[in-house]
Amino acid sequence: MQEYLLRLFAGGYNTLYDSATSWIEPTDQALFDAVDALEENNVTVTDEEFIDFFNAWILSICDMSTAIGHTISDTIRLKVRPNYGGYGLDKDWGFSKTIREIMEWHDGNETEMAWKRVLKEEFLDSAQPDNGKLYIDLSRVKPRFDTSHVWYKCEQCRTKDS
Repeated sequence: MQEYLLRLFAGGYNTLYDSATSWIEPTDQALFDAVDALEENNVTVTDEEFIDFFNAWILSICDMSTAIGHTISDTIRLKVRPNYGGYGLDKDWGFSKTIREIMEWHDGNETEMAWKRVLKEEFLDSAQPDNGKLYIDLSRVKPRFDTSHVWYKCEQCRTKDS
């Protein structure tokens, strides 16, 4: 089951994201906790804004690091997708260049550091057994499906109308 979960959400190609079928969101409690923690760090966002950011981050870390499921071994991950840079997020991980550019964050940005702290505390956990890397704790997220969900494509993927 762990192998199939990885294939569905972090397999590289032909994932549920690619087919615009399903995505991952925080559980209701994790969403509440994260938005509240951001507020305590002077960052005010709506639940919808948080989910939008969260999904961009999830897509990034699943694609780059196959960083979902802290109890899934790297042996299982290797069956799904070779990653020569290793799996999981380093303890001092950072946001992707794309996310930083969209958010207009520059080195030392307090808002970026608040997001990083909150996401780490609310969603990441050490691998079991610990390999020095962090992964999404599956107890804090849920898969979502909605046939009326609006999906967006990046500028490179979008088909131009004639």
